Amino acid sequence: VFDMRSPGGKSLVSPVSELMGHTKSLSTCVWSPSSGDQVATLASDDKLRLYDTSNLKPVISPQCAVKHNNQTGRWLTPLRLTWHPLREGVLVSGSMQRPRQIEMW
Repeated sequence: VFDMRSPGGKSLVSPVSELMGHTKSLSTCVWSPSSGDQVATLASDDKLRLYDTSNLKPVISPQCAVKHNNQTGRWLTPLRLTWHPLREGVLVSGSMQRPRQIEMW
């Protein structure tokens, strides 16, 4: 997590905090829209993770992790994760389960 408001000058910006847990690349990283106290991530390691960011520490471990098949193959873009626009605390994502569906967490 980087704070882009603090200028780095000619040097690189240092991270404020590091979200731990994923072993492969992220396809999504979204802050909760109402409070910003949670971050949800979805990655190629087939895990959806939720982090508590109400108190930024140098290293943050996930509050919870859920298995989620994110292997879309080479012809489809990776699945994305987003917060529900009207229901606070609800996440929405696509699913590779058959029949194809939208999952709400």
